Formats: sequence, structure tokens, C-alpha cells
Amino acid sequence: MLCASLPSVAQPAPATKPTTLPTTQPTFDITLQKPADSVQVKQDPHGTTFVVVSATGIGSVEIVPAGGAFTGKVVIRFTYADGRGFARMEGKTVTTESGTLTESELPAELRNGAIEIDVPGKLLAGAKRLKVSWIDMYR
Repeated sequence: MLCASLPSVAQPAPATKPTTLPTTQPTFDITLQKPADSVQVKQDPHGTTFVVVSATGIGSVEIVPAGGAFTGKVVIRFTYADGRGFARMEGKTVTTESGTLTESELPAELRNGAIEIDVPGKLLAGAKRLKVSWIDMYR
């Protein structure tokens, strides 16, 4: 009987997954005036968009960053519970410890089918809470 050994073939090393470090996304404590309303938080490298989903078109929300301060750009977007965006508003107020801006001081733009407010940086500087009140013109 003849025994021959086959050349050994190196087995490829098991594939390793690239190591990804966890990224920390800011978190927020959100308190709504009406239980039927909600807020969706969308973050990107430039800042945070808070999408207000309002059942009745009238309400308010208080947003407190868990880390103690707002970072980056802050945008508030207004939609109804059925997904339609607010097209017009008759009242809006944004308040922080730095002050309050009302309807005439808060430019709102219709973007992608819904009104959005870019919260001015001067209002967010050092702010530990943000309160937003709204009244649509739909009713």
C-alpha cells in the first residue's frame, strides 16, 4: 500500500468584521401638552430636526437635551397625524432661557410640503430647554 501525503492547503483566515465604535447621539426629554401629539427626532451631521406630529393642529412641546445643551442646527417641522404637513400657521412661539420669539420674529418656510422653523442660534446659545407652541391655520 502506497501512502502519499497531499500538500497542505492553507485555510483562509476567518473574515473579521470591521470594528465600529459606538456613536453617541444626543437624547432628549420631550414633554407634550397633548397626549395625542408626538415628536420624531431626526439627526444628521448638521443638527437635529424635531418633527412635531399634531393631532389637532394646536399644542406645545418642551424639549430638554439630556446632555444639557443643544448642539448644531435645530429645526422644528410641523405635520398632522395623517402625515400631511402644515401649510400655514397663525401662531408660533419659541422660548428658551435666552428669550421668546413670536410669530413675526420667527420666519417659517414651507419645505418639502411642511412648515419648518430654523431656531435661531442666538436663542439656543446656552439653552437647557426649548419650548415650542403652535396654532395651525387649518381648523
